[in-house]
Amino acid sequence: MKKSLPALSEVTPENLETFSQSDRVVIVGVLPKNSEKRAVLEDVAKKHSNDYVFGIIEESPDTKEGIVLYKKFDEGKIILDGEFTEDSLVEFIEANSVPIMGEIGPTNYAAYTEAGLPVAYYFFSTPEERAKFSTEFEALAKELKGKVNF
Repeated sequence: MKKSLPALSEVTPENLETFSQSDRVVIVGVLPKNSEKRAVLEDVAKKHSNDYVFGIIEESPDTKEGIVLYKKFDEGKIILDGEFTEDSLVEFIEANSVPIMGEIGPTNYAAYTEAGLPVAYYFFSTPEERAKFSTEFEALAKELKGKVNF
């Protein structure tokens, strides 16, 4: 999907819901035309379009102005509002593009290691063993979100 789209797709209120669910992580800028923030998003989208799907819309029911990161896990979406720079936007995307607590494998290993955060591992032998401790680990993962990936 990512390779077939432009680096930054124009999104409309009519196709926002479909677009926001088009990949595991989708970043949509709710930004007016000709704004400095829009230029920042365009630069980030060009550099990271192989990793994420990016869109731009002028108004959204989710926020007046800012960046909405839609994801098919955890809370479903998170909003970055206020001022942002290219570095802070990339940091926001990388920190929120992995689940609070997930299983690491060949398809997502790079996302965890490239996020720039330490990775905490919990090894388990059976699904029952995982379930036994997952509540405690999820609480810890939420508390340390943005500091450690689980």
